[in-house]
Amino acid sequence: MPNPVLWGVMVFAFNYFPYIGAATSLVILTIVAALTFDALRDVLLVPAVFFTFTVIEGQIIAPYVIGRNLILNPIIILLSMLFWGWLWGVVGALLAVPILVAFKSFCEHNEMMKPLNDLLAGRRTEPEAPQLAPNQQSPGNP
Repeated sequence: MPNPVLWGVMVFAFNYFPYIGAATSLVILTIVAALTFDALRDVLLVPAVFFTFTVIEGQIIAPYVIGRNLILNPIIILLSMLFWGWLWGVVGALLAVPILVAFKSFCEHNEMMKPLNDLLAGRRTEPEAPQLAPNQQSPGNP
């Protein structure tokens, strides 16, 4: 393929659009390969390699890396899919989890949103015990 850096940057940028980005990249790369190469084998090799790399990245590597650090409450996922599906239809249902992940990431990095982050992760939060001054005793200890 001519200009491999160009195609790499394009695929990198399109990867931020769930589902549509990979499909668009596949179509564009296939068209460019058809215009560039004469042999059918060479033309079909480009989308086959791209598709293989995309499947490996999207189905194996990304879930492994993200799954270790990102925990979402399954009930919140279902509610998110119902809400966005109701609001935007099929597109909303497809984008529900990426929107939820982005919102959870926002909550995780914002101190005021930590309780909401714990809800989204399915963790129980215990109320904090009151802080006592060093010379105070707790109410039950003489």
